[in-house]
Amino acid sequence: MVDTASVAYEIDKLDELKTRGVITEAEFNSRKLRLLAPPVPAARSKRPGTFLAVSVIGISLAVGAAFGGNGAIILATMFGLVLYLLPAFIAYQRAHSNRHAILLINLFLGWSIIGWLGALIWSATSAKGE
Repeated sequence: MVDTASVAYEIDKLDELKTRGVITEAEFNSRKLRLLAPPVPAARSKRPGTFLAVSVIGISLAVGAAFGGNGAIILATMFGLVLYLLPAFIAYQRAHSNRHAILLINLFLGWSIIGWLGALIWSATSAKGE
């Protein structure tokens, strides 16, 4: 929501600058148009964790197809991958500043209990003073 009083005040300041010759008529009109323009809605933030989730589903379906399309194998693979990648999912959901490093640690060292626990703890810590 734009505060009309503050916009009017800014336009008055611009008019004063134009009157004193600090800015040109063209600069005045350009700045005035920017002040009066409707605010542009913020773009939706990209969710890179979505790619991670889709990858889990795709791998689960591929493994299930390799073993005869058994639904139980697909669900077990999906559950296992989600559990294995839980630290990465948490980091992406929280928009952790080190989420890519957490994903790499999780992928390459997650097989060891220490690597997985380290990635989980790191993903749960605040990295931006949250």
